[in-house]
Amino acid sequence: MKEKFLPIGTILTLKGATKKVMVIGYLPISQNNVMFDYSACIFPEGVLDMNKTLAFNHDKIENIDFMGNKNEEFEKFNKNLINIRDTFTKIKNINV
Repeated sequence: MKEKFLPIGTILTLKGATKKVMVIGYLPISQNNVMFDYSACIFPEGVLDMNKTLAFNHDKIENIDFMGNKNEEFEKFNKNLINIRDTFTKIKNINV
């Protein structure tokens, strides 16, 4: 399991993908209770339809093309994300 998350705005190439994506959120949960590491939109187009964002896990990343902003505030938030993820997986019937 990934112990650090990439910052919002990070642009990635996913394995097998033809378009780049940009991280826009964390820990989305699908309708069948599967939690993912990230939510993303296609890059450079952005969110064209709120119902068409992408959810994926860190192991699907082929390349980090651009790293979003990391600062002290993000580092604190990153630690909280890990705690939130771990708490959700314990109290809810959520698969990671």
